[in-house]
Amino acid sequence: LCCVVCWCCVLVLCVLCVDVVCVLVLCVVCCVDSKQTEKARKIGELLEHLRVQVSIRKAKNTDILTLSQELSRVVDAGRITSCKSAKDRTAMSVTLEQAHILLREYNMDPECFQKVLDDTRSHGTRIRNTEKNIGIPQYAFNSIQVLALPKNYRPPEGTYKKAVPT
Repeated sequence: LCCVVCWCCVLVLCVLCVDVVCVLVLCVVCCVDSKQTEKARKIGELLEHLRVQVSIRKAKNTDILTLSQELSRVVDAGRITSCKSAKDRTAMSVTLEQAHILLREYNMDPECFQKVLDDTRSHGTRIRNTEKNIGIPQYAFNSIQVLALPKNYRPPEGTYKKAVPT
């Protein structure tokens, strides 16, 4: 059981993880002004959307990750994104979150979403990290692995190896 506290609206969010099922329970919401009421409404909406996505139980439901990231930002919570090696899949997740932040918080034109995502993955700090790790600016995916990734988690052409190692 993990609890996150948002001190601005006296919100305590408890997260209980059992296997792949995450249950989110809203414990206390106490709002004083309209800004806090709006924040509480947004938190309630996100929790409901998250509850629905968790109950769907579909394979590779990346909406759970996206909603959790957004919820963490709304309640000013700390959060870490990391896959097993903290490299390639982490890079895909972090860059996707960055593009979502630009969309939500900086009013980026939705038509630019995929281009910004691809540009960030092709020229941003994550591809530079791969270059420092393995000597070349390429993610360690092959073409079969890329096809298995959810669409929003796929690296752009030219940033991964096409050949499958034999």
